[in-house]
This record gives sequence, C-alpha cells and structure tokens, in this order.
Amino acid sequence: MILHRVLPKRALEDPRSLASILARIARVGLPTIAAIGIYSCVYQVVLATSFPPFGPVGRAALGNGFTIEGLAFCLIWGLAQAVGSLAGNALGAGDPEQAQAVVRRGVHVVLVMIVPLTLLFLFGASALASVLTDDPATHAAVVVYLQTLAWSQWAVGIQGVQENALYSSGYATPPALASAFWNLTRIPLCYVFAHTLGFGLLGIWWAIN
Repeated sequence: MILHRVLPKRALEDPRSLASILARIARVGLPTIAAIGIYSCVYQVVLATSFPPFGPVGRAALGNGFTIEGLAFCLIWGLAQAVGSLAGNALGAGDPEQAQAVVRRGVHVVLVMIVPLTLLFLFGASALASVLTDDPATHAAVVVYLQTLAWSQWAVGIQGVQENALYSSGYATPPALASAFWNLTRIPLCYVFAHTLGFGLLGIWWAIN
C-alpha cells in the first residue's frame, strides 16, 4: 500500500485497482507462506513423534546439524533469490528465452558452488560439529547428520534455483504444493526409518535427506 501511494506514477495511469494488486500479491504470497509454515510445523511434529526415545542428544544433534547446514542453505538461497529476481525481470520485459537462460545458468553455478560445501560436510564434519558441542554423543550424531545431508546438497541447490524462479515469475502454487507434500512425508518416514526399521537417528537423517 505504501509503494502504491509513494512511487512516481507512469505517464499513463495504472488501470489496476489497489484491490486487484493486493489480490495478485496474495495469490503469489499465500502459497509461499503456507509452504514455509508447513515446513516449520513438520519439524515440530517430527520432534514430538520420532525424537523422544533419543532424549536431549537427538534434539541437540538436530539443532546443531541444522545450524551448520545453514552455511549451505544461505549460500544456495542467496543465489536462488538472485536467479528469481533476474528471471522475473526478464519475463516482465517480455523475454522468456532470457528468463530460461538465467535459470539454466543459475543451476550450473549452484552445482559448482555445492562441490566444496559437499566436501566440507563429508570430510570436515567433525571440525564443524566441534564448534557447537563438546558432548561426545551429540558430536558423533552431528557428524553423521552432516555426512548424510552432504549427499543431497546438489538437489537442494537445484530446488532452490528452480523454486525461486517459479515464485518470482508468479507461479507460486505448484512449488508450494510440491514442497508441502515432500515435507509432510518426512513425518511418517522419520518414524518408520528410526523405529520400525530400527535405524535410530541415522534413519531420521536419511528420511530428512
């Protein structure tokens, strides 16, 4: 609403009403809000259903591992946001070929960026875990978490680039539905892998993976 009032007007008055602009913002924004909310809630449910037998060690390992994984997440999402912005600008200028080229180049760049991060999680997991915990059991669980999640960082990179390109292009519902579905599958998978199949915390890490 503030932008609608303060931005300089074009030579031709924008025919769209404020209500139509807000409706478009909601159409793009609400699926994103829902997907992020589901993502957060899924982890709360997993903590309540799959983690109790592992006590404080399991919860601490997830929190520490998630914190360290944020090193890759922030790098990936920074690039993904840039790709989304450039792709959206290209579409706004009526150049879908340029938008596709931006996304393809973004995928190539993120896959290159993921290589050192994957190697860091695989071979530097112990050093990274030592920064956040000196408890031997938690340290061991965090190391396994990072070494497990290392194998999916390439997929996280591709997802981030393509998902942000879709969001920025106004196609928010398909990636939001996909994200919600796969996040929800983590609830039963974590329990089955950890308890039914007996893999313990390793099963949860692979279910998340």
